[in-house]
Formats: sequence, C-alpha cells, structure tokens
Amino acid sequence: MRYRGQVAIQRSEIGGGIQTLLWREASIATDIDGFLARAGGSVLDALDATAVTVRRLDREARHLDTVAAIRRGALGVAHPTRPRTELTAAATARIAAWVEAGALARPGPRGATAVARDLLRGVGDPSDGDWWLVPLAGQGGAQGALLVSADHPLEPRRVAEISEPLAAVLATELWRRELHQLREAAEAAKAPADAALLEAHDGPGHVRERSAVIEGAAILGEGTRPAGDAFPIRFPTLDEAMRRHIEAALVRCKGRIEGEHGAARLLGIHANTLRSRMHKLGIRWERFR
Repeated sequence: MRYRGQVAIQRSEIGGGIQTLLWREASIATDIDGFLARAGGSVLDALDATAVTVRRLDREARHLDTVAAIRRGALGVAHPTRPRTELTAAATARIAAWVEAGALARPGPRGATAVARDLLRGVGDPSDGDWWLVPLAGQGGAQGALLVSADHPLEPRRVAEISEPLAAVLATELWRRELHQLREAAEAAKAPADAALLEAHDGPGHVRERSAVIEGAAILGEGTRPAGDAFPIRFPTLDEAMRRHIEAALVRCKGRIEGEHGAARLLGIHANTLRSRMHKLGIRWERFR
C-alpha cells in the first residue's frame, strides 16, 4: 500500500531486516496478539513510537474493535476494558473509504476529522497531535487501522513495511474465524445429502465406506447415534483448504509467485509469506510450470 500526506524523514533508519522479520512472524501468527507479543518491540523501535494500537473494522456489525495494543516499557500485549466502539452506517462507510484510499493521517490541535475521532475514541485524544492513523487494507478490502503514538513525522516506506504484515495477520485471523464457523455449521447440519449419495454408491467398497462414515459420525457425536440417515460433512482442515487455494492460484499463474501476474498478487499476500506457507504445506511451485 502507498501512503500519501505528510512526509518527512527526521530519524535514522533502523536496520534493513524489519520487513523480513515481520513477514516471517506474520506467516506463523494466528492472531494479532501473538504477532505483537513476538514482534511488537521491533514495531515500536522501527517507528520510534511510544505505543501502537490495532483496531479492526467490522463493516457488517458496524463497530471497531481494539484487538491489541503495546506500549514501550510495558510487559506484554494490553487489552482495554471497553474495546469496542459502535458506529453508525455513515461512520462505518467513512472509515472504510479512508482505509481503502490509503491516506496516512495525523490529527492535531486545529481539529480532527470524524474518521480520526471514531478511530481514537477510547484510545487517545485526537487533538494532542501525537497520534498517527495508518490504514490497514488487504485481501477483502478494509481491515482496520494501526494507531501510532509518536511525536515526530513517520516515513511512509517504513509505515508500509509494518502495516502490510499487520493487515495480512488481520485477514488470516478473520479467515480462520470464518472457517471455524463454517466447520461448526457443517457438523451441526449432519449433511443428509451425503447420506443419500452414500446409499447410491454400489462399488466394491460400499460396506467398508459406510462403516467408516458411521464410525466418524459417532466420534463427532460423542458416542450418540446420528439421527436417521444424517452424516457429518467431511470438512477440509485449514491446511487442506489453504493448500487447495494456493495450488489453484499457482495453476492459474502457471507456477509464478512474484510480479503482477504472480500467485502472491492474486492471493493478496506478500511473496515471502506465500513462500513460507508453501514450504510449510509441502507445495512445490515447479509442479505448476
């Protein structure tokens, strides 16, 4: 993401490994908490900031959640007692538009915008001039905002190096939550259609397959017998779903990972993150050339 607005470089560069470090942590993080617990100190150092707070935007439910925060000198990741800010439909649309526009903002004593007031509600005073608002956008659109407490101008390139992995972790966290909800819904439904398909199967493995399905249903039902002919859906694991999705992208991109026509761009993640996940899942790009 490119950032527009106030640009000035007044602090010395922190070593060049921050982006590699953050993408490595993002590739293994399951949530923002874990990401900031391991990499929060590096984020504060890279931005020379006093504190950073991550707020996630839920456009459907119309609210902002403070998912995690870290402050220099504090132990661990902090969580506010009242982390949620309810939004009107208009406020939700304003924040989403600001995030998608990629406009780095710094409210000050002369007055804060409505977006700044909503983002900083319960976090900080928008009129003190020490807060920077960094949009977090990734696959699926607006993810939320990174709020940085710093009394000096931020360098856009450094901000981008930090915000992109954060947005990727937010997107992954949302994806995991949605997959979990789908898994629960699938198991609750017990998939009557699958039972009908199984009854229609007349191959040599029919008896063996039906026995395996019934046994699996009993395990998922904690020993209770499935009602009627309903059986649980064979729902793919997260790794299986991720493997299929990545392989589909590689097929479309003919094995290319980087560049305008690469799988990383298609999936909306950094090429280093994609390579890390491919390595973990045992996917070899050469197979798709």
